[in-house]
Amino acid sequence: MRPLDVHAGGAIFDLTLLTRETAEGGLAAMFEYTTDLFDRWRIEQLARALAAALAGVDAPASSVAALPLMSPADESQQLRRACGPRAPIVHSSGVHAFVEAQVDRTPDAVALVSDDETVTYQQLERRANRLAHHLRALGVGRGTLVGVVATRTSATFVAVLAILKAGGAYVPLDPSYPAQRLAFIVEDAALRWIVAEPDVAASLPPHAAELSRPTQRWPPTSGRSPTSARTTSPTSSTPRARPGDRRAWP
Repeated sequence: MRPLDVHAGGAIFDLTLLTRETAEGGLAAMFEYTTDLFDRWRIEQLARALAAALAGVDAPASSVAALPLMSPADESQQLRRACGPRAPIVHSSGVHAFVEAQVDRTPDAVALVSDDETVTYQQLERRANRLAHHLRALGVGRGTLVGVVATRTSATFVAVLAILKAGGAYVPLDPSYPAQRLAFIVEDAALRWIVAEPDVAASLPPHAAELSRPTQRWPPTSGRSPTSARTTSPTSSTPRARPGDRRAWP
């Protein structure tokens, strides 16, 4: 007796994964999918991702969050597509450093597409730097929590980058949340500053935080990032940004 693959000619569900144990102690897997949603290339990608995740399991108690989702070859290919064959990998604790590095390589490439506009890396960097300098002038620094009224616009991403550049941490405020929930978040995080456009800021409950607009034309700056030091020890003082400095302080 031996098993036979039976194909009914149609998929019962959008995506089904069938597995069975082999005589060698491994697993044989079969994907069944609807061709209205998936093609063979996409399913092959899913299969490679599953294989990479299973190969990364060191023990039964391994955390799912720690499992790899790509094989080393696929990860290298994705990096080459996104950054170019000779682009260095930037090791940083913040996404703003990746944006800064990409500005040097492809300043006019499209960085962000939203319903309201298309933004290049150079434009995104300049807007974020202007807002970051404004936030630093207000007192935002390392460890400061700043609220962001999160909407699906380019202004939200500019606000997040600016807060990270200023050394702070952002607290997302979803305008669709109930007013009581938003009031609790603002109070619990002790927010002194919130970045939002006036139309969405009106959805917030009464608060004492100071509002800043991510798209406001703040006074011109040197165009450089005011990022706080990321490698400074906790006991040392964080130097202020100077004109001409974009990168993190050494």
